[in-house]
Amino acid sequence: MTVRDALIRLSKWKVDEVRRKLSALASAKTEIEKQGVQLETSVIREQALAEQAPGGELLYHGFAQGVIMKREALSRQMDELEGLMDQVRQQVNTAYAELKKYEIAEDHHQTRVRREKARRGQIAQDEITASRFERNRQRSSS
Repeated sequence: MTVRDALIRLSKWKVDEVRRKLSALASAKTEIEKQGVQLETSVIREQALAEQAPGGELLYHGFAQGVIMKREALSRQMDELEGLMDQVRQQVNTAYAELKKYEIAEDHHQTRVRREKARRGQIAQDEITASRFERNRQRSSS
């Protein structure tokens, strides 16, 4: 394994690792969104109960205060998560750019190797042809 191969392999691992981190953050975002939906569902349910029960408005007021605090907390969590996701996306882009740099360098190296091999093959073929030509010329002159 060459140094280039090791760098490419390490870079692929880095890209995969950062993508896994981004995926975990996306799952956490989905969970927060799910909690928000559950919170809104509980608000609707509690509003219906408060309308039916005598004095339910008083109980609902305390519930509503708690809901407001939970919404704010979910909103803060979502903002923090969005910020983290932006940072991780940038890390993905950086890691991917690094991987591409190494892959392009490897492609260029392979192209140079193929060209050099073809050049050597052509030189060998030219030597064989020149040798045959010289032998044929010597035979015809003798």
